[in-house]
Amino acid sequence: MEKLDNLVEEIMLQAEGQCRIIYPAHYEFSPAVKGWLDKCHALQWLLRYHQGKKVNGGNMRRFAMRNGIKHPMRLSVTDLVEMYHNCKEQARHYMAQSPWLRKTFLNDKMNVAIDQGNSDEANRIKGMLKAEAQRKTWQDIQRVTKPRGMLSVTRVEVERQDGVVTEYVNKEEIEKAVMEELTSRFGRAGSAPICQGVLYDLLGTYADTDAAVQILEGTFTPPTDADGPTLIILEEIARIWQLMGDGEVNIVITQEDYQYYWRKVKESTSSSLSGLHFGHYKAIGWDDELSNILARKLSLISATGSAPQRWARGLSVMLEKIAGVALLTKLRAILLLEADFNQHNKLIFQHRMLALARENGLIPEEIFSEKGKTAEDAILQQVLMYDIARITKRPLLVAQVDASQCYDRVAHAMAALTLRAYKVHNSSVLGMLRPLHCMEFYLRTGFGQSTSFCGGAAEGKHGLAQGNGAAPATWQQISSLMIHAQHRQGHGVKICTPISKRGVNQVGIVYVDDTNLCEGLEEKDDIDAVVAKGQGATNSWGNNLIAVGAP
Repeated sequence: MEKLDNLVEEIMLQAEGQCRIIYPAHYEFSPAVKGWLDKCHALQWLLRYHQGKKVNGGNMRRFAMRNGIKHPMRLSVTDLVEMYHNCKEQARHYMAQSPWLRKTFLNDKMNVAIDQGNSDEANRIKGMLKAEAQRKTWQDIQRVTKPRGMLSVTRVEVERQDGVVTEYVNKEEIEKAVMEELTSRFGRAGSAPICQGVLYDLLGTYADTDAAVQILEGTFTPPTDADGPTLIILEEIARIWQLMGDGEVNIVITQEDYQYYWRKVKESTSSSLSGLHFGHYKAIGWDDELSNILARKLSLISATGSAPQRWARGLSVMLEKIAGVALLTKLRAILLLEADFNQHNKLIFQHRMLALARENGLIPEEIFSEKGKTAEDAILQQVLMYDIARITKRPLLVAQVDASQCYDRVAHAMAALTLRAYKVHNSSVLGMLRPLHCMEFYLRTGFGQSTSFCGGAAEGKHGLAQGNGAAPATWQQISSLMIHAQHRQGHGVKICTPISKRGVNQVGIVYVDDTNLCEGLEEKDDIDAVVAKGQGATNSWGNNLIAVGAP
């Protein structure tokens, strides 16, 4: 697999050197604008010819004549300069009117298609007009409402144990401080109970042992010193595995899957330390034979769990969560993974695994980061819950228990068991977790890219990493296990709908790592009882977070 991957990488990088660079247009296309710009380019070409620069005379003459320049080879330099300035002024004039000219051009094309009875072409052009209008509207809105994108850090602040904050502003000091933080951040999940003692000896790093199969099948006999909350999570894993039935996540990636994914992505998306960027894969996505080859390669990796070493090298970018706050522990670490690694992860885990879980009805109602729900839905539910408490005059406690850096603090053994419980093949799980465990973290700061790295196979880190396409789906299903564990221990509120009299039990509201736990609303509750319940629910949720590696 490694030889195959190296060969494909070499061919793709070599091919890029032979490609033309096509720059995006800085105007909205119409024949009028294009005509004047082409004429400017023809005149520039002729001026280079008179300056003695090497040009293709035949192509130059034909291009100039196509753009209305008669007898181009007879024109003097003075005539060419005057014509170029006049042409440039006309081009600027028409470019200022390019939005209106673009609409006129498309409307004329649509009318011609309608007159010819070509309804398909007319509908296609109508769709283009609508899409371009919507895109322009939202670009204007986002230009005003969204802040300017955060750039890589050029300074960091480190708070020492004595409370003193030290600022670093040069390349070497920043890289050293960031590498220390990444080493600590991605190593914290190693303190989870599942990564310690006899349980770790039985399961290993990736939970790919016989003991893991016993946990899934519900026949596992835990060691006597096993952590209580961890055992509850493991029992929930076994229950989910049984509820999922005989179905299994499809791990075969077809040519159609490959092309559907890459044809719709944005080419400018950052990725891939190796240099195999989105542009390579997007170009391949338009060729059936090459798409089939790379799709088969991904299927082979997913079926064997043998990921190339290239997948275990990533570029970590530290971004400010809050503008101006450079405290190292408050920075967001985005890991730019290989583009094809992320395609594998998104397709297998984000799409297929969650689709199978939805099919079996195993996404808890408390999760509002799920498909079809929004953060606004979560806020509305909480407001309605407040209304119920006010109308019924019953005490309600809402505890905000957000998990800090949750993606970076997941124990790989717990992630593997969770994914396998939702019927992902073990080889696909290994294909995703092994590169993360052996990840070499290179850095990109405002001073450029580092030549050294932290991590590596010798250190062995945990976490899912922000920037990993499988991280949102994996964390969502881990959160599902913790929600089930809360239900199992009797936490949450019970609401009876007024019309259907249907009972609803909910432990709270979960949106990615933001969690609000709810207690109360029972007729017999008083304030002291609700506070005690709330403290118990908070302690239970905290223990669950520790069990999965995200304290």
